[in-house]
Amino acid sequence: MKRALSVLMAFALCLGLTISVSAGEHAVNGLPSVTLDGVISEAEWGAPVISGMDKAKATDGSFDSLMTYWDFDPSYSGGETIDLYVNNDSVNLYFGLVIHNTVPDSASTGANLWQHQNFTFTFSYSSPETTVPHIEFEGAEYEQYTEVETINSMVPIWKRSKSDVQQEEYNEFYKQTFHDFTDPAATFSIHAEGALSYDALLFIPGRAPYDLYSKDYKKGLELYSSNVLIMEKCEDLLPDHYNFVRGVVDSQDLTLNISRETLQQNNQLHAIARKVEKKVTSELKKMLKNDRAAYEKFFEDFGRGLEYGIYTSYGMLKDELADLLLFYSAKEQKMVTLAEYLEAMPADQKSIYYAAGDSIDRLAKLPIVNTVLGKGYDVLLCTKDVDEFCFQAMMTYGPEAEQDAEGKDIEGTGPKELKNVASGDLDFASEEEKKEAEEAEKDNEALLAAMKEQLGDAVTKVAVSTRLTDAPSAVTTEGPVSLEMERLMSQMPDGMGEVKSQRVLELNAKHPVFQVLKDAQSAGDAEKVKLYTEILYDQALIVEGMPIADPVAYANAVTKLMA
Repeated sequence: MKRALSVLMAFALCLGLTISVSAGEHAVNGLPSVTLDGVISEAEWGAPVISGMDKAKATDGSFDSLMTYWDFDPSYSGGETIDLYVNNDSVNLYFGLVIHNTVPDSASTGANLWQHQNFTFTFSYSSPETTVPHIEFEGAEYEQYTEVETINSMVPIWKRSKSDVQQEEYNEFYKQTFHDFTDPAATFSIHAEGALSYDALLFIPGRAPYDLYSKDYKKGLELYSSNVLIMEKCEDLLPDHYNFVRGVVDSQDLTLNISRETLQQNNQLHAIARKVEKKVTSELKKMLKNDRAAYEKFFEDFGRGLEYGIYTSYGMLKDELADLLLFYSAKEQKMVTLAEYLEAMPADQKSIYYAAGDSIDRLAKLPIVNTVLGKGYDVLLCTKDVDEFCFQAMMTYGPEAEQDAEGKDIEGTGPKELKNVASGDLDFASEEEKKEAEEAEKDNEALLAAMKEQLGDAVTKVAVSTRLTDAPSAVTTEGPVSLEMERLMSQMPDGMGEVKSQRVLELNAKHPVFQVLKDAQSAGDAEKVKLYTEILYDQALIVEGMPIADPVAYANAVTKLMA
């Protein structure tokens, strides 16, 4: 209490107040009362400027108050009552930790309560005429506590539990370590203990590096042994189809004094690599299921690598990677998985159909694609250069065939064959359609032979089509090499451009142009037959996105036909 009075007196003297201390009728428990003589208004000394001052309001909203921190004796236990006597209604009261404004003349009887940390103050008065405000100080309760803030941790981020690390910390670590300016699309960790103990922190980048598909790009994860960096890019930790993954692997079971050649043959390293591959696969499937938009963005950047993994493994990895592939559906007009394609297939559909080319818009307009769609079957439109190579390596897709009680496969179940709609063996024509095509070929055998002679080695045969509806002709292929594969291989070095497809010129026997050809053949007009043959063949190649042998000759032929 003495400390409180000394503080009050010092504060009052600084403001020019006259303070007298005496025992009076308002003394409590023998404690003296303090009388403030003199009037001090805001105008005389200005707005209080005290370091650490906070503003607060009375709980009942009757008037504002100002509160500030002030040294006070921590041994003071409180409970006493101190009366401050003032001789004017307009004075400001200053005591210890409390400063409040002038008591309004119209104030009614009441009480106002403030709380500041562990201190409680009560201000009360009885009537507007009363000039003796009463301040009751109910003591101070002190509480000691310690705040611990970690400035730097000696535990590497890849060894910390994911629940102890914020995603922002992972993002910052990724961008600083791997020199990227975008946040990763996915972050996941592995903590393994046992015969082989290791920690791994892996990232799926949010964008494809500019050199991802160049020969200078190097895959690999940073390899540590007991927090000591061994290799900046350990290629053996990642398969080629996951070459985009970034991250860190740390194992205390790896020795430090090993050469790079020894490390590549380390069995423990291969065991870690298998675990990493399985973890990446499971996380990608989780992303596909839970965040489709993010996965479609990922597949747009890195999907080519997944398909390349199936192709280079000759289909051995299709069980692991096929469910991660996305393709554009001509029927649904969106990206779908192969599993979603199978789920939407009609019961009578026997194969999975696809068309390969350089543009979705062009593929969607192909006559054969429209024919397949007209049958009620969907067509996957493939625009990546590796799509068709991947499908040929897969050959089939789907669950194993169901069996009856005798152990025989149930018809209609089992994996579905992947077929290019431009191939010659779609086999979804009805028996009636097949019969009509055979009869048309037999009746126009001489015409078809004349057209084959005109085209020479450019085609293997000229036949009547069972699948064309609106277009007069189309070029299809026989054998494993399609027109799109021929186009792609023609752009490759080392003589790959010499690989040619076995082309077939298919004619629509129900189209008016076919009737013109029949009439010309019947009239013995060989020149007209040759002219129409060249035009129909070149037109079919243009529709398929293939180059024609002689554009000038084609232009002259069209001009001659128009004249």
